Amino acid sequence: MKNKKDISKSEKVVGIIAKIIVFILIFTTLAMLVTGFVKSNVVPAMKYRSAEKLLSNGQYEEAIEAFSQLNYKDSYKRIYDCKFEQAKSAIQNEDYSSAEYLFSNVANAIEYEEINVCGFDNIEQLKNEHLYLRGLKHLELGENLAAEGCFYNIPEDYKDASDKLNEATYKRACELLENGTENSNFSSAASEILWNYDIRVVDKDDDFSYEYSEFSELYEHCIKAQHLFESLGEYEDAPQKAIEAANKKNDVLYNKAKEYLEEKNYLKAMNIWDSIKDYKDVAGLVEYYAPEISFYSLSEGDKLNFGHFEQDGLGETVEESLVWTVTDISGDGDKILLVCDNSVKVLPYEESGDVKDWKETSLYAWLNNSFIYTAFTEPERLAICDFEINIPSRNDVYYKMDEYLSYLTPAAIISAADLSDAVDEMITEVVMTAKWWVRPDSSSYPRYVEGTSLYTSYSPEEHLGIRPAVWVSADVMRVCHIAE
Repeated sequence: MKNKKDISKSEKVVGIIAKIIVFILIFTTLAMLVTGFVKSNVVPAMKYRSAEKLLSNGQYEEAIEAFSQLNYKDSYKRIYDCKFEQAKSAIQNEDYSSAEYLFSNVANAIEYEEINVCGFDNIEQLKNEHLYLRGLKHLELGENLAAEGCFYNIPEDYKDASDKLNEATYKRACELLENGTENSNFSSAASEILWNYDIRVVDKDDDFSYEYSEFSELYEHCIKAQHLFESLGEYEDAPQKAIEAANKKNDVLYNKAKEYLEEKNYLKAMNIWDSIKDYKDVAGLVEYYAPEISFYSLSEGDKLNFGHFEQDGLGETVEESLVWTVTDISGDGDKILLVCDNSVKVLPYEESGDVKDWKETSLYAWLNNSFIYTAFTEPERLAICDFEINIPSRNDVYYKMDEYLSYLTPAAIISAADLSDAVDEMITEVVMTAKWWVRPDSSSYPRYVEGTSLYTSYSPEEHLGIRPAVWVSADVMRVCHIAE
């Protein structure tokens, strides 16, 4: 039987052991709690901070991967913060397609998952920021057209978008005015994936007049510059620049009109002058070239009073003005064929009766000696091409017979008075309709018109009416006038 001393000692040992066990249990519990805390809080916090560091260092893909491995705090939201910053970086690197794609991801998260990304809680705000950032980049690169398109589609009260729009518009207009061109870089991928916003790539409205844009791109760019400067109101020196652009535009037109003058394209020159009537010496040019302009405005069937010849049979009176009809216009438009409306005399084609080539006939000799010097003054003769008078050729009249009814003038009848049989044959009414000579084409035998029919004459010595025909240049309009 143990004594009391031994029992007391045993109890002490048991108590110590119990305390040790309790301590171990408490330590183990604490250790487990600490480990759990570290795993659930300390380690995620460290990884979170590491992911944020990756983001701040611009390692966006690594940061996105790191945040996606966490279920800590707002780690899911931070993925889209990374994408937003990555989109901003893509813009700075001019990778607009990637930026567009990343912004679309952020927009989807804002709209469908109702996440606030970098302070943006709706798509409209994000769109404005996207455009604003792109506009700044384009402006930095001198891509003023693209910058203008971005800032134009942002509300005026968004940051300083209104000022930036004016800056981009002004720089674009200066570029057009000074260089005659513009930097039109603008990614085709823009606006299609995310918002389909309307990027303005032309101008603020559609009321431009492009009627002369075919002259040169410079004209088109000057008129754009003028419009853009005018749209800026009193911004910087925009009013003075608008005047400069207008003058440069007018210079383009003025110089193009000069080119047309050199090409003898007077109608096109006149069209230009109409738009710049008060510019430089345009008014004087219009007055000086009025005859040429009238000439190139003529059409077949128009009538001119050109030259004078005895026609009323009263020799003591002033010779009457000859009336001519425009019957043909040359391919290049620089000369026209005039045929006299009436037969001015009655003569044989070849008085000897022999068949001869046209330029060897007595009729050709009369037209180019007696007639040309009687009917026309020296200035008038200068308007006749090659100083040559003819009669219409078969080809001139063949398809227009019904337009070629001719009459004998009283003087022509008198000239044939001693040919009573011929005169009786030619006269059919008081105002005398006439047979009249026509030059042959391939045949040496002359032709003549009777009424509205064409015949071959085997008697060159016949006395028939003479209707002179002349090719004239634009100078004719300085010595004639339009017939009523």
